[in-house]
Amino acid sequence: MANTTNPVFPFGAASKKTLASAATLAAGINNTVTIIEVALEIAATLNLTVDSETRVGSLLFVKVGSDGTARNLTPGTGMTGTAVAGTINKTKVATYVYDGSTFVHTGTQQID
Repeated sequence: MANTTNPVFPFGAASKKTLASAATLAAGINNTVTIIEVALEIAATLNLTVDSETRVGSLLFVKVGSDGTARNLTPGTGMTGTAVAGTINKTKVATYVYDGSTFVHTGTQQID
């Protein structure tokens, strides 16, 4: 069985965080790879607290679902890029790469 409590990425630690839906979401980033999951019940802004030891090239994946209403996720503090536009009853994954000062949005993919 895979160890999902403390996964290890080949070049550094990885972490997975599940956030409760709220208008303002917050997450700390301190690993090479971070996966954030949230099922939105309201449009939200995601603010990041990026650890000073975070390496350039670190990856952030944000898996965001909408309920019966399309819910948007807007990048906030520590992030740069466009909002992830929600689709009714669908899940999207947005990818970000750390450039040394902010996580830059590189793309979004609908996965269901």
